[in-house]
Amino acid sequence: MSSTASTSSISSFYTENGVTRLNGSELMSGLDTQKLIDAMTAKTQSKIDKQNSLEQVATWRREMYREVESLMQKLSDDYFSFASDTNILSSTFFSSLDLVSSSSAVSATGTASNAGNVVVNSVSQTAKAAVYTTQDISGVTTIQSGALRSEWAQSAVGGKSLVVGYGGKQYTLTVDSSVTLDSGADADANANLTKITDNLNKQIASSDELKGHVEFSAENGQVTLKSTDGTTDVSVTAYKADGDDTSGETFLSALGLSGKTAAASITGDTVTTDADSPLFNQTVSSASYLKLKVDGTDYTVYLGTDEDGNPLDLSNVSSTDEVANAVAQQLQSQIAGNSDLKDKVSVTSSGGKITITGGDVSGGSENLLQGLGLQADGGTVDKAALTKSYLGDTLAGSTVSFTLDGVTKAVSFSESEKDDYDEAGKISGYLQKKLNTAFGSEKVTVAEESGRLTFSVTDSTSVLKIASASASGVLGEDGALRLRYGAVNRLDTTMTLDEYANSVSTELSATETDADGKPLYELNVNGKAFTFSGDNEIGTVLSTISNDSDAGVNIQYSQTSNCFRILADDTGAQGRISVQDVGSGNLA
Repeated sequence: MSSTASTSSISSFYTENGVTRLNGSELMSGLDTQKLIDAMTAKTQSKIDKQNSLEQVATWRREMYREVESLMQKLSDDYFSFASDTNILSSTFFSSLDLVSSSSAVSATGTASNAGNVVVNSVSQTAKAAVYTTQDISGVTTIQSGALRSEWAQSAVGGKSLVVGYGGKQYTLTVDSSVTLDSGADADANANLTKITDNLNKQIASSDELKGHVEFSAENGQVTLKSTDGTTDVSVTAYKADGDDTSGETFLSALGLSGKTAAASITGDTVTTDADSPLFNQTVSSASYLKLKVDGTDYTVYLGTDEDGNPLDLSNVSSTDEVANAVAQQLQSQIAGNSDLKDKVSVTSSGGKITITGGDVSGGSENLLQGLGLQADGGTVDKAALTKSYLGDTLAGSTVSFTLDGVTKAVSFSESEKDDYDEAGKISGYLQKKLNTAFGSEKVTVAEESGRLTFSVTDSTSVLKIASASASGVLGEDGALRLRYGAVNRLDTTMTLDEYANSVSTELSATETDADGKPLYELNVNGKAFTFSGDNEIGTVLSTISNDSDAGVNIQYSQTSNCFRILADDTGAQGRISVQDVGSGNLA
């Protein structure tokens, strides 16, 4: 009988994550022996890692040293070896060089051997940039207003719109608010209409789809719209902001273009541009008033506005009966709202005349006194007088700020002194008295020349400016004083060339005109030609020239000395200044 004995063994090691460890089952300790070993040898391993890092740094440093050594060896071989043609230690190295001038102003050549014989004995003057300073600019040492008026019809064309049709599309054109018409007795209808058509053409020029295709013109009191190719139909219709808006139709009718059918060229009816035209104000100012004496007490009754806050509009009222009735109703509604007057005073109309019972008229705004015929026995209403503006009424209660050499003072037009400035011929004396009080006598002089105000200063270096006004309608081209906002007794670089041309005594002549007949002004600076339109501001002209490298100059305006200073970009002989007119122009 035989028997067999077998044995088995369990490995004492196992592998986990690539690390061979003791089999904890044989030790029967329950501890992670690998972690214990790592912890026990961590300090020694840190020292080993540090030495490895130092070894790597030493390797990098050795490689850098070798690169520097190679560069130094190359430098030595190229420039310090007698075997090299570029050896700077050789006596023949520098003698072989040629000397050539790098200046465009001086020509000189030579070699190193004779360069040592050149001696600069003295320097008399270093090169400077050419400078030219103009004399005082004529025509801008004073401030001048437009022609003064004691009464006028306020222009109302600014902001009006119409619709032009071209190529199957409709385009709305709006007249700039800055456009004002002249209502004077000698006003020219063509001149007024041209102001409108010029501005409409300006709007057209800003439209990529209309520019060069359609244009407006004015001649013989008629406005014409046409396509430039002479074959494509164009149309003009009224603008309507909403269903109740009639201002567009009124404007179109005032231009004589109402009801015109589409065609390649449309010419409107002959129109006038007098004060009765819708191109001028047809409303009665809400600030209009009457002074009434009732039972020995003075009352002021203002015309006011309607229920919607709008002033009394007479644009669609024609007969004197209708005008009188409209004003009477408006005044009566104001009286009805005054508890002291509603049962004592009444305003009625009949036959184009106004009758006020229960009180005596002791004064009032000029438009009501004249427009209602209250200054004459049996006077009838006058629509034009009611809608006009009057110098005294417009200025009363307002202030105008003047700035002299940085000091600003306000000049007040006192209501109690209205008799001293209610006519054009009285304004200069009134302002002179006020400015003497504000700045001292003989600092600012106010004179009237050909119906225009002229402001001048005693000290030629003083700068006088019309800063602002407290009320609308006082300043501006069509304002009571006919003075520009910000007008100054120096060149105003924000003025356009067209505005400047109209403000100086020496007429500014254009060189030519553009495709629209507008003036173009040209000048030549150091051989470079520049062309500017009348719409370009003077500041734009100066910056355009100064920023052009071909012109080679910088132009600045000094307000203190009232002159231009032109400085060449380059110094010496190559820096020059030449500014010349082109053709028949005189911009330079």
